[in-house]
Amino acid sequence: MDVMIPSDNADYDTIYNYSDYYSEESLDKYGLCEKTHIKNFGRIFLPLFYSIVCILSILANLMLMYIFIKYKTLRKTFPLHMMVSDILFASTFPFWAMYAHSGWIFGDHGCKIITLIYMVSLYSSNLFVACMHLHRCTGGVFFLWSIRNLNCSLKTGIMCAVVWFVSFLASIPNICFAEAHDKEKTCMNNVGHSKAWKTFMRSEIILLGFCIPFIMMLLCTRNLFASLREKDPETVEEDLVWSEGVFTRLI
Repeated sequence: MDVMIPSDNADYDTIYNYSDYYSEESLDKYGLCEKTHIKNFGRIFLPLFYSIVCILSILANLMLMYIFIKYKTLRKTFPLHMMVSDILFASTFPFWAMYAHSGWIFGDHGCKIITLIYMVSLYSSNLFVACMHLHRCTGGVFFLWSIRNLNCSLKTGIMCAVVWFVSFLASIPNICFAEAHDKEKTCMNNVGHSKAWKTFMRSEIILLGFCIPFIMMLLCTRNLFASLREKDPETVEEDLVWSEGVFTRLI
C-alpha cells in the first residue's frame, strides 16, 4: 500500500509503503477471534442439554397433571395452570436445540411463534407460583370474597385468566421485534438503535419474571410466619415445608 504525503518544504512528495503492515500472515495471526472451538462445543452440548431438560420436564409435569386430575382432593387450579405453563416452556426447547446446532431454520413466523410461547410461559409460570403463595397465605381474604355472589373457585379462575392475559400482553413487544435472518440463521429481537425499547424489554423480564413474584412471596411469607404462632405444631411444620417448596420452585 503506497501513500503519498505532500511536503510543505519540498517540491516533491514522499511515498511510504505500508504493505508490510497488512500481510496475509499478520491478518491470519491477529484477525478477529471467532471462537470456533466454543461454537463447536455448543453445537453438541446445548442440543443434548435442551433435549434432556425437555423430556424430563414434560414427563414430570404430565405425571403430576395426571395425579392432580385423578384425585379430587389434590385438584387445584393454580398448580394445574402452572404445569401447563411448564409444558409450554419445555416444548420450545427442541427449537432452541436445533437453533444451537444448525442455526434458525424455521423462518420469520416460526421465530415469532416460538418467542411468543417462550415468553408467555416464562411470565405465567412465575406468576402462578406467586399466586399459589398468595392463595395459601391470604385465606382470610378469600373467605371474605366467598361471602359475595361469586364463589372462590370462580375467582381463582378469573385470577388465572388475568395471569395469562398479563403474560400475553407483556410478550407483545417480543413478538413485534422478533425477526429471523436467513443469511445469518438467527432469531432475535431487532429494536435497531432504540435504547428505550432495549431497556424496557430487559426491565420487563426482570420485573415480571422475578422481582414481582419474589416480592409477593416475601410479603405473603411474612404474614404466614405471623399466623404460624397461633397454629398447632403439626400445621406449622406442614406450612413451612410447603413454603420452602414454593421458594425452591421460583428459584
